[in-house]
Amino acid sequence: RVGCESHGDGGAVAGGVVLGWLPGHALVQDYDCCDQRYAFSTYDDGFNGDIDREYDWRHGDNYGTFRPTREYRDGNYICRDFHTVNYRNGQRFERDGTACREDDGYWHLR
Repeated sequence: RVGCESHGDGGAVAGGVVLGWLPGHALVQDYDCCDQRYAFSTYDDGFNGDIDREYDWRHGDNYGTFRPTREYRDGNYICRDFHTVNYRNGQRFERDGTACREDDGYWHLR
């Protein structure tokens, strides 16, 4: 899209979610570069919000949902499992994942 560019920020942070932990992570590939800030802001809301609540994002014709499904401890970290469904250019992307709040205070995908 015009006006959008990826700067290759391997450790970029959007909302409170670290994006660059795994270059090419499947979840990041579900979004257009212009949509990422909307989606990851919603992820941040979900990681810090209620379990089993659906959080929505929309940017133009692309949109999606994020639902944290479970919270638990893994050693010293609080972790959350989540489910996402996203639509980009009419294509559906559905994924499950886990993120943990690490010592830096950010949620890191695993």
